[in-house]
Amino acid sequence: MRPQESPNYLVRSLNIRLPIIAVPFCTILILNVMFFFFVDHNPDKILIFFVTNAAIFISFITAYYAYVNANFTYLKMEIDRKQCAFQIASRWNSPAMENSRAVLRKCKEEITDLAPNQVLTKLAQSDVQLSTVFGFFEEVSIAINHELADEDVLYDQIHSALTGYEKIFRDWIDAKRVEQPSVLCETSALAVKWRAR
Repeated sequence: MRPQESPNYLVRSLNIRLPIIAVPFCTILILNVMFFFFVDHNPDKILIFFVTNAAIFISFITAYYAYVNANFTYLKMEIDRKQCAFQIASRWNSPAMENSRAVLRKCKEEITDLAPNQVLTKLAQSDVQLSTVFGFFEEVSIAINHELADEDVLYDQIHSALTGYEKIFRDWIDAKRVEQPSVLCETSALAVKWRAR
């Protein structure tokens, strides 16, 4: 048998909190109306006075809730950016990316002993893995630039990999830019920014 619903469940679901200043403001409004009523018995003046004070009170409450809503929206956007950053960073550590990262680590060791003219030939063998990793870095850079992901979280997670690989595989990036000048520009700009940090 299900537990009985409390008869005041609607009251519990309403969560309206007026600011502290609303209570004295309402008290002053009521006292003013009463005072005005005793001083001047003209109903038209009392009505005008009451409507004016009520309008001021309503505009104050509206401004207060607009501020609270804006603050809540900002905080929610910050949380969403952090969650997005953690989702992106988790892809960097995923098994799907591990193969490409392993190939890049191996390439990094192999190209240190090669002459500059042999580096691109060696890197051409790992073009798919390089494209996968640098495509991921470009996605990170674009997410940061468009404020979709939190930069601090991503910096903590992948800055050493991004700045290191961007420097080590600069020849491969430059070769790709010969074909398409704008390729990986966001990644390079982010690497420069993070090195200066």
